[in-house]
Amino acid sequence: MDLAVALGAVTAGLTVTIDGRVYRPVAVNASAQLVIVGPGVGGAHVVTATDLDIRNLTKALDELYAVLRTDAGAAYDARDRNWTVTETVPVSQATPDSLRVGVYGRYSGAWVRQPLAFGFSAVYAEEVSNVNAAAGTNTLTSAAVPANTLRVIQGISGKDRNTGPANVRLHTTIGGVIRRAQYAGAKVLDVDAIFRGPFYLAAADTWSVLLDGCALNDDIYANAWGYDMTLNL
Repeated sequence: MDLAVALGAVTAGLTVTIDGRVYRPVAVNASAQLVIVGPGVGGAHVVTATDLDIRNLTKALDELYAVLRTDAGAAYDARDRNWTVTETVPVSQATPDSLRVGVYGRYSGAWVRQPLAFGFSAVYAEEVSNVNAAAGTNTLTSAAVPANTLRVIQGISGKDRNTGPANVRLHTTIGGVIRRAQYAGAKVLDVDAIFRGPFYLAAADTWSVLLDGCALNDDIYANAWGYDMTLNL
């Protein structure tokens, strides 16, 4: 290796020739040693090789790091811990063959949508009364279930405050058809006959309590309680 140092009138004019290649400028470090800064920006020497044989590196004198590149060619210095890399990650679903809204399960080898899970939307409580009952059988009927609602009735009661009814019966009207639900038999006056649910009613359905053997102008009452579930939010 040939080393030639040419000293000019000023420090900036110093040149160093190594193996026929001229490096400029040179610098002097804090220990008054001559340091080759090199031709690259910031004093970096770019070396391209598949095999390098250099002296043993020391922590005090040397620094070794990597420069990483993304697929787009952007470079990131490995010494920098504050990279911001934005990548687009494709998302796909293999099974079922497409992303689907709702709850699905496997049935007979195919994906099928599951029905709505029961949920709570509002407390339901209703009282129906007649303080001028007719003699004989009287019917107390609830309001119809609102549209877009499933009503879960947990209990229904009925009583006559003035006369012990001969029978207390519960009917439900589902889809326009009267269903005889339960029968409580005779009761003493002012004691509730209680029908325990659950009873499930859809939009426009109703329930009715029938009291047999009432006296004229008796006070009769029916109550129901449970909760409503809104079907389409």
